[in-house]
Amino acid sequence: MARIDKKIEEWVRADLINSDVADSILSYEDRQPASSWILSTFLILGAVTVGIGIISLIAANWDDIPDSVKLAADLILLSALAYGVFKTHVEDKPLYFEMYLVAFQISCLASIGLISQIYNTGGKAWQALLLWSVITAGVAVASKKSFVPFIWATGFFAGVINGAFEIDWLKSFYKGQEQALIMTIPLLATLMTALLKKVFGESGQTHALRVWSFLALIFTLVTIEVINSSDFYNNDNPGISLVAFAPGYILAILVGIAFVRDEQFNRLQIWVSLFALFGFVIQFHLSFLYIKSDYISAIFTLLILSLIAILMASRRHRKIFQVLVVFIGLRFLVLYFQALGGLATTGIGLIVSGVLIICMVTWWNKKRQAIANWAEGLLT
Repeated sequence: MARIDKKIEEWVRADLINSDVADSILSYEDRQPASSWILSTFLILGAVTVGIGIISLIAANWDDIPDSVKLAADLILLSALAYGVFKTHVEDKPLYFEMYLVAFQISCLASIGLISQIYNTGGKAWQALLLWSVITAGVAVASKKSFVPFIWATGFFAGVINGAFEIDWLKSFYKGQEQALIMTIPLLATLMTALLKKVFGESGQTHALRVWSFLALIFTLVTIEVINSSDFYNNDNPGISLVAFAPGYILAILVGIAFVRDEQFNRLQIWVSLFALFGFVIQFHLSFLYIKSDYISAIFTLLILSLIAILMASRRHRKIFQVLVVFIGLRFLVLYFQALGGLATTGIGLIVSGVLIICMVTWWNKKRQAIANWAEGLLT
């Protein structure tokens, strides 16, 4: 509330609004239910801490507790949490509603582990995570924020990735073609984001998947740069397998179609999206072309991140834009150290590097608003 008070004071001084309008805005904001990310964080932290405490208490006496009591207690806990979700939803208490959803999510995963332990099902982690994802999909949809869907997305993709490396036929399918598997992760997340946007609009679910998509993108770009710039195959290039890359190609085509059919994208935004997508796919084929260069791989990474950053700015996703710009700056900094080589570790090199970092941070702090405004207007 303090932030909006200051903003309104600035607007009044700049004659953007008069004092009557300012009073009306403040009166309206005062009537809104209090919302604080700090409060939300501590409530969720408290719920998780209580859960860990209960688990620790039970674990200390685990062998002495009959299986029937364990299952009954688990059912009671899930029922109590479900009632808490229902009650806080009916009473319109959004913070407590989200807290109960998080607790219910965690308890569902714990319940799967409990049942597996009691009945010795012998299931693997990826199976538990995917089963949990199916069971709690409705919980993620019910959330009004992005934290619960983000937890769900993390569990789902952790299960998918772990399963891809655990299932025998998939390991054989991608043997020697690890790039093909890595490439599918952000593509799948991006496609799911597009589908959620189509169904729910710009909701918490869409935002959570979008954030996960960018985290997956950063992770995969870092991973593929390591592969492209090193002797990953010990100079034994296995050659490209179009069959292994087929799922990635299909996902890339579907993502491209989603970009083209997005009614909120103008023509320039569509083209930028497609160029970024094309560059992303090419990045995963460099090692098969015997292109193992730090600089070429870095150029592709910078190009992809720059195009996506401009796209996000034009879509008014400023936080994502700023995060991407920070990663672009970090990649430039790493490229600088790569170019200097051993010179960067000398006294003069360290001094120059330190001054460069300070200048970059200072310049970004002063110009970030202007840069964001400039980027927002590029594709409009």
